[in-house]
Amino acid sequence: MTSKPIAESERLEMLEAILRHRNWQNQHWPIGLSLIGFDVFIHIAIRSLERQFAPLKSLYAALPYSEPAIRKYLKRLIKQGFVLEHQSPEDRRSRSFSLSPKAIQVIDAYFEIREDKHRPQAGRGTATAAETSAPPLSRAKKTRSPPLIPGMQTTEET
Repeated sequence: MTSKPIAESERLEMLEAILRHRNWQNQHWPIGLSLIGFDVFIHIAIRSLERQFAPLKSLYAALPYSEPAIRKYLKRLIKQGFVLEHQSPEDRRSRSFSLSPKAIQVIDAYFEIREDKHRPQAGRGTATAAETSAPPLSRAKKTRSPPLIPGMQTTEET
């Protein structure tokens, strides 16, 4: 199968769009560009949006990283307010995780800008303030939020 050749100018525009996209991610995603942290976050996000917790054991089984590395990024995500930790009332040793409302806001902002990031922009270079409309994480408002899954306690509540 042969594909239509891409013009050099179009290739350049696409690469610049990718760069703008990555710059936005670096400013707004909870763990910047760390692949381990990103994978941990996305795994928890998928489970949370399915209205389930992500048990620690499932993170260990699903991700190709060491247990200490996964725990390290979980601590960072919790400290940054993107992930909530839950303990089972039946077995307090059992820990699970879900997204915080703050994380959902960042995910929503990502999907809002995603389409624009892949379109060629007027002028070349990095994204403007208008293109990166969501506030950087360092200025994000810290709130104490209920878990996404009704009836479950966060470790903040215990």
